[in-house]
Amino acid sequence: MNLMVLLVSGVVAWWSIWLDIHQLKRGHSVEVSRIDRQLTQRVNSLETVLISLGGLYHASDDLNLAELTGFSEELLRAYPYIKSIFHLQKVTSEEQSEFEDAMLEQGLIGFRVYRHSSSARQGEWPNGHFTLPIDFIEPMDPLSSGLLGYDFASHPGTQEVIDRAVVQDHVVATNQLQLKNALPPAFYVIKPVYLGRYPPQTAAERIEMLSGMVVLEVSVETFLNEALLSPGYTLLVSRQLRTQTEVGGDPPTNDIDLILRSDNTSAPRLLSTLHLSAYGQELNLELVRPVTLTDINAARLAWAWCGAILVLGLLTASFAGRQAAQARADAAATRATAEGERFSQVVDNAFDAVITTDSDGCIVSWNRMAEYMFGYQAPEVIGKELLPLISTNEAKEPIRQELTAMIQPENTKRPSRHLEARGFDRRGRSFPMELALSRADVHGEPLL
Repeated sequence: MNLMVLLVSGVVAWWSIWLDIHQLKRGHSVEVSRIDRQLTQRVNSLETVLISLGGLYHASDDLNLAELTGFSEELLRAYPYIKSIFHLQKVTSEEQSEFEDAMLEQGLIGFRVYRHSSSARQGEWPNGHFTLPIDFIEPMDPLSSGLLGYDFASHPGTQEVIDRAVVQDHVVATNQLQLKNALPPAFYVIKPVYLGRYPPQTAAERIEMLSGMVVLEVSVETFLNEALLSPGYTLLVSRQLRTQTEVGGDPPTNDIDLILRSDNTSAPRLLSTLHLSAYGQELNLELVRPVTLTDINAARLAWAWCGAILVLGLLTASFAGRQAAQARADAAATRATAEGERFSQVVDNAFDAVITTDSDGCIVSWNRMAEYMFGYQAPEVIGKELLPLISTNEAKEPIRQELTAMIQPENTKRPSRHLEARGFDRRGRSFPMELALSRADVHGEPLL
């Protein structure tokens, strides 16, 4: 019984915990899908912001700094995961001095175009040489203001990305860059801005018509901020590098692999892998949710266990009741068998001949004294009619009538009858005898 209770308890606990884990997995899968959709929306919104800014620069030859600042501030409020907005102005060698004077006139004291210390060349294009200095930053603070005039194209790792953005007319993202030692690393998403009424159609036209670039600074921490995640979830980020030939191809599909695992260094957890493709940069994201004891529905587990123990108790009581009833029935059958054997012995050893017949008058039992008196062994007369052995031809009919009357249903309580008759033994000798007739019903069948 103790083993059965332990077994049932284990099965019930496993079932309840399995339901909880299954529910956690379903909720985790929903959370993964939600985060995947939001990340996709955030990536697409970056291009929306760049198109808006590019359209603003394209539509106006002389932008008011205050209007540009106000528009940028509104965009940053609408998309808080964008850290800052830059504008790069295309400046040739011949235009550099004039450009610096114009920026000084706008109140940017000490403005000058400068390059990265490791860079020894300007942007090299088929149509000439130029720089891409930063002439607008929003928001601007003491740290970021030091980037004004910095030739973005001179920074290590940007030239190839800028080439691809201009020649292929794509929105592209750099690797993580640190433009100044005091600034944290970030990704920079770039879109070219072209002059002219109609968009350029060829790479040569795009190089010729390039007026500058709009740039969004995006940090992983800002882009994947806590507002994206539900409580209890953590995102782990790792980069997946793509070669230049892979850029522009179909991005890998998201792999949402839902598992429950435990190892020596961590608690059980739900882990899903997401793949984020953003303008040439690939990020693998692991969405982790620890599984703790608080995730187990203790109330349901307790109710399920109590219910199982109650059902087990009822089944055990029912089985015990059937066993007891069967034991009583077996004991009664044993007593009945023993009583029957005792009765048979009494009848066999009686001093009178005891003969039993059925409702048709055929012999059913035949004791030893009957064998002695009539000379027939029991097997010789069982099943044969009794009347020829106990009556003459003249007396046969009255005895038959008396026997027939005794077996009628309405005579179940008729008293015993005594008749004078003559018996005939095996050798045909006749002898006087007295018949004592009585009725007994066994299993619904009358016996005499």
